[in-house]
Amino acid sequence: MKLDEFLDAAVKDEAGEVRATHVLKIYAKHLHKVERAIMDAFEDSEFYTSDVDGDVDSVEVKSIKIDQPFVLEVDEETATLTVEVEIKYVANVSYLNDDEGIWDGEDHVWSYRPTAYADAEELERFEAELEIQYDLDREDVFDVSCTINKTFKVTVLPTDYELK
Repeated sequence: MKLDEFLDAAVKDEAGEVRATHVLKIYAKHLHKVERAIMDAFEDSEFYTSDVDGDVDSVEVKSIKIDQPFVLEVDEETATLTVEVEIKYVANVSYLNDDEGIWDGEDHVWSYRPTAYADAEELERFEAELEIQYDLDREDVFDVSCTINKTFKVTVLPTDYELK
């Protein structure tokens, strides 16, 4: 049993199955808002290039899959949930192109190193924590924020192994 599953079971025992079940029902009804909050938090996360001297200029989520949520905390107005997420995305990257640059072997510096641009397709699996605000009497009242505690690596130039 994973820690999230254990906490989920403990919270349901402590706070009552009724409240946790209600939270999960509201969560399912507003899943589109949950997905949007996760995608927004993901796009605002930190990204870095792992194989070139460059920057990730932007990311665009292409698809998202969310596993079963686990309730970590629940009270009458808020709940904290955790979910495993899988996101496919495209990162727009700018980097210094060593292949097109000119290396000064005498001074050991680049004389010229042009900027190149690329789109890198990536797949990430990570855990997201959701803070949900709701009203027990009104299912239309729902607000969600997402926290992702991870920095994401982008590979610009695939290796021979990745191309196969």
